[in-house]
Amino acid sequence: AVVSTQSGHYGRGSRTCDNPAPGEGGNDCEGSTAESKGCNNIPCVVVPDPVNGGWSEWTTFTECSASCGLGVTIRARSCSNPAPAFGGQNCEGDSSEEIECDSGPCPVDGNWSDYSAWSECSESCGGGFMERSRNCDSPASENGGNPCEGEA
Repeated sequence: AVVSTQSGHYGRGSRTCDNPAPGEGGNDCEGSTAESKGCNNIPCVVVPDPVNGGWSEWTTFTECSASCGLGVTIRARSCSNPAPAFGGQNCEGDSSEEIECDSGPCPVDGNWSDYSAWSECSESCGGGFMERSRNCDSPASENGGNPCEGEA
């Protein structure tokens, strides 16, 4: 008998013992009716699902940038909880936040005003004296600032 062959899509072939079929005391065909061989030996690549980024917790605010008066304070966060991966989206929004802070009034050192005009002489003859004055109010000392130095 002669064996006929058919091929499949998966590297398998089969045959039947029918060309002609054994009959009237004839022998069956030798060998098996099917065979197989390996194919597509390339490793499969698993593509993970995209991972969208998520924000970390905010840090605490920094100290105010000014030791007195108005300044700014900043806090930050990162797009790392989780970090975007495999084509996932970045985090939306700002990674830092800045707000105004007030560290209280600044010290003001006192400064002398201009001298006033001279006074009239204390004596019309024989020697006298004239006076003039100034004040520590240009500006006056405030909020722990230093007072004016020297005599008024």
